Amino acid sequence: MSADPTPLSATARRFVRDWGGAAERWGLDRAAGEAHALLFLASGPLSCDDVASALSIDAPAADAALATLADWGLAAPAATGPDAPWVGLQDPVEMLRAVAAARRRREFDPAMTLVRDAVLRAESDTAADPAVVRRLEDLHEVMRLAQSFHTILGSLPGPETRRLLKLAQKIRQSLGG
Repeated sequence: MSADPTPLSATARRFVRDWGGAAERWGLDRAAGEAHALLFLASGPLSCDDVASALSIDAPAADAALATLADWGLAAPAATGPDAPWVGLQDPVEMLRAVAAARRRREFDPAMTLVRDAVLRAESDTAADPAVVRRLEDLHEVMRLAQSFHTILGSLPGPETRRLLKLAQKIRQSLGG
């Protein structure tokens, strides 16, 4: 049963569709992106059937989309049981954190391991070009700084994260960017 029985407005339908397209560029499939937008806009939990109906997809596709969102930390069942309704993250800061954490696990961490291993090999390779070693070390250092910044953002409460993001924007503007 839907907590949100009202049909979606044209604006909401367009957002759901467009968010699905954006999600594809982030590595989610369109149905997961659309389900995420639907849960974000919903006033309460939605069942898998509600999601399927709203998105005009079959129940297995809706179930797969919800499972993908759970894997990304963007949605979870609101209760226990096989037919439990689903809720999505409502706080934009928490959504940002969840997407950043998922992408870090899938993309950044494996790249960090690759670069770290390359640095270790280069440093122990007496035939390695010193310029190549320096470039790899520099890349590793920048990646460690980015990893550290991600960790800081992940550990701050939501309001502090917002303030930090706004401060970063002001710094960029003051630097002429």
